[in-house]
Amino acid sequence: MELRGYIDNVHPKLYADREAIAALLETNYLLLSDGMTELELLRLLAPVVSLLNCGHSSLSLSPESQDRLSGEDRLFPLLMLFADGRAWVTGNGLHPEIPTGSGILSINGLAMEDIVARLFGSLGADGRNLTRKYAMLNGWFRFFYRDFVDASGGFDVVFRSGSAHAALRASLPGATDEAIERANPDHASARRWFHETPYEADFRSGLAILTMRFFQPDGGHSLSDHKAFIDGFFARVVAEGVGTVILDVRDNSGGDPYVTSHLLGYLAAVSRPYFAESAPNFYPGLKRPVPLAADRFGGRLLVLMNGGSFSSTGHLLALLRSQGVGTFVGEESGGSFACSDGSITLSLRHTGLRFRCSTMVWEVAAAGLEPGRGIMPDHPVRQTVEDALSGRDTVLEYAMGLALQP
Repeated sequence: MELRGYIDNVHPKLYADREAIAALLETNYLLLSDGMTELELLRLLAPVVSLLNCGHSSLSLSPESQDRLSGEDRLFPLLMLFADGRAWVTGNGLHPEIPTGSGILSINGLAMEDIVARLFGSLGADGRNLTRKYAMLNGWFRFFYRDFVDASGGFDVVFRSGSAHAALRASLPGATDEAIERANPDHASARRWFHETPYEADFRSGLAILTMRFFQPDGGHSLSDHKAFIDGFFARVVAEGVGTVILDVRDNSGGDPYVTSHLLGYLAAVSRPYFAESAPNFYPGLKRPVPLAADRFGGRLLVLMNGGSFSSTGHLLALLRSQGVGTFVGEESGGSFACSDGSITLSLRHTGLRFRCSTMVWEVAAAGLEPGRGIMPDHPVRQTVEDALSGRDTVLEYAMGLALQP
């Protein structure tokens, strides 16, 4: 009932399936019983929060339970890449007997497509977007599986390796996150961006690659640092006569609109407002036209994106798309022109479960886009498991090929 109150009175429900939420609350209320554990209640309520269809809203365990579970060997010990409901092993440091590239068919008797469906029904994404949920699984599956499916800490796995037709079986013990990370030091963890420089420039003959890993001034990189880096990048573009820029915002989960609007000033075709009039007044000046930079780039722009391109990154992509700027390569972005955020964390009194709840709608001044979907690529490109294991960046290679075309 407490959660229902927050949903009814606090959350803006931009993309929410209101009828489905009301029905599921009624159904799951009847499933409450004395003696339920916090995990059991989480699994009962997370599907309700998922129906908010909000990528900034989620339900998670209490800090005390998170701390307790983090020290226990309960996590699925293999790292995986997810695509189209299938899961491929990309990290096997703890269990080399299961080759990388193997396809996981089931865990503890539950088919992988059913596991994915259950997880998708417990996770949040904006509207009807699915690439955002796949991006979350690619980085955090072991935690979601523990919290929303099975925390027993033992795993009977059925898998298929290579070209073999016969399914193989293995019984794997659970592991801690620390042990998994230590055993797979080269794996591209979804959390690695926390420890990287937020931006990077790579100048080559006739083109430049601008990688923006996140737009949040943090970790020793201030708003001024972000702006100075962007200024310096485009000053060099002009000085060297670079004709093609590749903007890579894959797995960039967003950040500060003052950063994305500053970048927009170098890429936009015309000077228009960043935020729509309906947006909150938290960022003075961004409802006025964003001034175009003196070194505004007018050449060929190729934009790399995926389901991890979310929040303020989705806003930037939407503004570029609405002005017809750039060619988009990769997969549907996780965010677009409108989302709800201004999130607060509310603790449910009787369990300590944490409800991250959006409070307001943020919409940018972009017209003609489909609500509840990300920005669609002009050139759909997806990395295969073979490419991922070999370290090949399929999406960037494709964009480089486009850059060579006249």
